[in-house]
Amino acid sequence: MAIGEAVKRMEAAGFRLEADGGTLRVAPADKLNEAQRQWLRRNKPALLRHVKAVAIPHVREMVELFDAEVMAFDEHGGGVAADTTPPVFTSARVVADTGASKFHDGTCSS
Repeated sequence: MAIGEAVKRMEAAGFRLEADGGTLRVAPADKLNEAQRQWLRRNKPALLRHVKAVAIPHVREMVELFDAEVMAFDEHGGGVAADTTPPVFTSARVVADTGASKFHDGTCSS
């Protein structure tokens, strides 16, 4: 399951996710079972990347509009490493797979 879809399911179940630096906060934490806690630990880097990126309104809009995944995020606005696809809005790379087309940096290719 993609991280974005997992976050949607967690939010639909009543959980809130927040990034505080390198700390992932999930509330209400007392409602998490051990399997859920383990999954959160295993996926913490991707969850932090997603939560930090979608906190930026224009990135959230792209993610929601294209049902996209945040593939890279630089919270300092410097983009992503040179060997990756160009970033969207210089702070995140959002990729949406819509069948035969892929959206990268606001452009569409087949």
